[in-house]
Amino acid sequence: MRKLILQEHVTIDNFAADLNGGMDFQEKYSAKKDESFIKDAEAFLDTVDPILVGATTYNFFTEYLPESKEQADSFTDKIGSLSKYVVSTELKEAPWGGWGPATIIKDNVFEEITELKEQSGKGIVIWGSMMLAHSLMKEGLIDEVQLRIIPTTLGKGKPVFDSAYEMEFLDAKTYDKGLVLLRYKLR
Repeated sequence: MRKLILQEHVTIDNFAADLNGGMDFQEKYSAKKDESFIKDAEAFLDTVDPILVGATTYNFFTEYLPESKEQADSFTDKIGSLSKYVVSTELKEAPWGGWGPATIIKDNVFEEITELKEQSGKGIVIWGSMMLAHSLMKEGLIDEVQLRIIPTTLGKGKPVFDSAYEMEFLDAKTYDKGLVLLRYKLR
């Protein structure tokens, strides 16, 4: 059985985005070129397949995807090469730049994701997609939470957690430019 992993970049004060959905704090951190983090993030991609996102995060991804594999760096190519699922009732198709399109999950979302989890294979990662993540947490479908804590605060924004959850600490890791990865098993 596959593990469903929620992996989020988050501020120290538990926000995955500002009130408008912006994630400038991530881009400011990314500009620091933390090679220790990039190496670890690439290694993580070898442990997951597929990616699961909601429509808003899908649209965010498509804004940055190159139109061909030749234009992609190795990290982007790894992401594009993974299987992809988009939860959306509005989308009719979900092209993914120069890679194969994502599969759209429209109906029976919890059942479809449960079926994905029951297959053999690597873990399933969910990025962004806070409304989807919140509903999956409430249904008990998320197994692990990985918080990539960026050393900044927003004061207000869209939180990673909208309810109380019991968690078991699994691991912590620090990176050269101040980012910290915290891993928890969701109970």
